[in-house]
Amino acid sequence: MQFTDLEQLKVYLQQDAQVPDRFPVRYINVDSMEMWVKVKAHLSTIAHNSLRLSDFCENEDTAPNLTRLKSSIRTAKSSTLVVPLSEYLRINNSIAKKILNDILKANFENSHLGKLRIYIPLYRMKDILKSTDLDPREKKCIAYLDMNYDSDYSLTIVQDDLNVHLQGNQTRGYREYLRYWEQNPDKPVIFHTKNAFQYQDIVFADEVTVITNAYDLLRHHLHLPADVVQQFGTEAQWKELAQSYCETRNLEGAIGVLLPANQYSESLFQDWFKYSSFKQWLLWLWTKQKHLGGYLGHIADKSESVDEFTYLVHGGVLDLLASKNFEHLASQRRKLIADMKLQPPKAFLEAVADLEPVSQIMCLTDLSQKEKRMILQAFSKCRSSNSARNALKFTFPEAFYYLAGSNLQNKKIESYFSIYREQKISNEISDIFLQEVNDLAKENGSLLWELDARNAIVDNLYHNNEVILFVDALGIEYLSLLQYMFITNAYDVESRIGRCNLPSTTEFNTDFLSNRKHEKYYKLDEQKHSSTNYPDNVIAEFELLKEIKAKVDELLQTASAVILTADHGTSRMAVLYRSQSSVHPCKESAQLEKYGRYCIDTSNDYSEIEGCFHYNNYWIFGNYSRFAEKGAPRCETHGGASLEEAIVPILRISKKEFVSIKRTAEKITVLTPDINAGMTNTVTVAFKLSGNYSTVTAIIADQTRPCEVSNGEYRFTVAVKSSGQLLVKLRSNGIIIGEFSIKVIKGISSKSDFDI
Repeated sequence: MQFTDLEQLKVYLQQDAQVPDRFPVRYINVDSMEMWVKVKAHLSTIAHNSLRLSDFCENEDTAPNLTRLKSSIRTAKSSTLVVPLSEYLRINNSIAKKILNDILKANFENSHLGKLRIYIPLYRMKDILKSTDLDPREKKCIAYLDMNYDSDYSLTIVQDDLNVHLQGNQTRGYREYLRYWEQNPDKPVIFHTKNAFQYQDIVFADEVTVITNAYDLLRHHLHLPADVVQQFGTEAQWKELAQSYCETRNLEGAIGVLLPANQYSESLFQDWFKYSSFKQWLLWLWTKQKHLGGYLGHIADKSESVDEFTYLVHGGVLDLLASKNFEHLASQRRKLIADMKLQPPKAFLEAVADLEPVSQIMCLTDLSQKEKRMILQAFSKCRSSNSARNALKFTFPEAFYYLAGSNLQNKKIESYFSIYREQKISNEISDIFLQEVNDLAKENGSLLWELDARNAIVDNLYHNNEVILFVDALGIEYLSLLQYMFITNAYDVESRIGRCNLPSTTEFNTDFLSNRKHEKYYKLDEQKHSSTNYPDNVIAEFELLKEIKAKVDELLQTASAVILTADHGTSRMAVLYRSQSSVHPCKESAQLEKYGRYCIDTSNDYSEIEGCFHYNNYWIFGNYSRFAEKGAPRCETHGGASLEEAIVPILRISKKEFVSIKRTAEKITVLTPDINAGMTNTVTVAFKLSGNYSTVTAIIADQTRPCEVSNGEYRFTVAVKSSGQLLVKLRSNGIIIGEFSIKVIKGISSKSDFDI
């Protein structure tokens, strides 16, 4: 029977109660909570008794005992109201039809007079009622009140231990849920129960959502974005997120509260190591939702968990080796690793080890000791490859710039150290290089004598209010790396190379410090005399150079400039080369020094030994031979006259902000713009300045020359080896005052470059 008006229903029920009927059940379906409340209220006035399902719950959170309920209905002695049966049936819809039939067709003990009525209001049960098999005599047992249909009804069943408060009308436990319906319910209804998991596989006919875990809560009730899938997190993570999400109802807002962060930024990864594992997961999830570009976006999109993401911070590069943007992506990756302060995973390093050497270098960074070792070991296998060199530039810049060279004007020295550095960083020595060392040694150090003495260069460079940083064992091999460290917008740098005093030991190379402000640094020398093995020895030296730079910065806080130089260099090759033929006995009268790199002997002559020459009272090796002596250095040595032992860098470093105030743009008149060197291999350069300076120094490539002044003209003389343009910088009192170029023409020479 159908009704479109509540009053019609009331009239019908009143009339129906007067007509005997052996079928006492009256199901009354309503489609809105408003009508439910009104119909229930009316039925309670015409029924003599009521059966509340909540009274049939044996505990706070157990379902009502339907057997007892049906027994009470069957034995009812007078008109009875039963509520709220539909709310039990709604979440047990698989048995709803059977229960309705059982009650409808029950053998009622007190229905023989036909006056018994069992009133059961049902909310939104029309489909089930219409599918019930009815005897024609039972059709009047079902009434439909078709008005005020609820389109926004929803029931949410929540696992109680999630301990969340959702927007809606909260009920906790089965008994309270039923009591809520027995009173005056409203939408939406939230049913918290410890047994929610029992309903998770049921297909409901109505808008019923079952939430048995935190992810379900976020996804189905709080509208978590659909692309955030459950496997992205653990139940514990989703549960903790849900606590905040329930307040904000927004993923970004919830994550922002929990981290905390006002807005998303890649700079948040700088705090990664400070975050708890939960906050790390939140930041990964947030990043994944942003669908960023670049390396971060690549690994965030690819990862399915925060653990996989953490691995891909390193390992994601393996997929990008063929990318045209590899170097750019690798730079982004390096910054991310540095921000997150992550060590490379073992699985990543194992995967890299299976690659060919150049690819190994490309996949690694200089942010961990293990990776730096692998880079240098890989480079030793492919050092002739330009691709390997290029890869070093963005994976291990210090190694790249150590190898880069300084474009010295003396091309013979430049070539020598290019090979030396490559062999040192690879921990190998070639026969070709050994031959070059021996050939130079036969010349008794003549190449050294072509260079200015370090002492003379320091004399020209040093001025008041400056300080010398004396670094024991800082050889010329580091010049290009030092230039890389200092040649930025923050510094003015003048680079020179010079020969130290022989023998190449500290004892004979500190005289230039006298009466000058200076500080000494010995850690580099200590490292070179240690037992550190390759490649850790090279890595340790690079780290110490960073420390030396920091020391220069510290000194520049008070000094106008720092003169960075050394007593001597050292040789790794002399340690690697341990041929028996290179060990020579000496006489009993000899005093051996530095593992036999030289000896003091005024009574004997060792000039027949290849590479050994006499200097003052010392017999010094210019190659890698040595006098026989017990023991041997393990890392590096010095005392001899090989180029790496005897040539040192001299750098004058000043902060640009200091000199910019005093820098003078002097007008320079060059009196000798074109000079013919003739047969003397020297030229005298003359010029005038608009200002008056008592002392002026000319800086030409790797050398400095003091200028003589007479009648307003400045002059200096310099040796040349070839024709070409010669760039001259002028300095006075530590300040660059200008520069100019001259053209040198040298006889029949066909070279276009210029050497000093």
